[in-house]
Amino acid sequence: MNDIAIAIKDIIVKNSLKAICADEINENTSLIDLGFDSIRIVEMIFELESMFEIVMEDEDIDMEAFARFGPLEELIARKVEARSMEQ
Repeated sequence: MNDIAIAIKDIIVKNSLKAICADEINENTSLIDLGFDSIRIVEMIFELESMFEIVMEDEDIDMEAFARFGPLEELIARKVEARSMEQ
């Protein structure tokens, strides 16, 4: 598992309304089932932007990307890679 996945899982565990361990989170884990509503997702976006020094554009923010762990991890990895290529 890569550092991005570990960090995202830690954020999910910290902000989830349901008790869950990071080891239980897989690519199909539903964030909605863990209690992430629109407000929690926005809070998580701010935390992810700060942690990874990225900017989420409006087109990045859709429920499909934030509904499950797998697509979220892919989105963050793409944003981090794009940022590193710009430097």
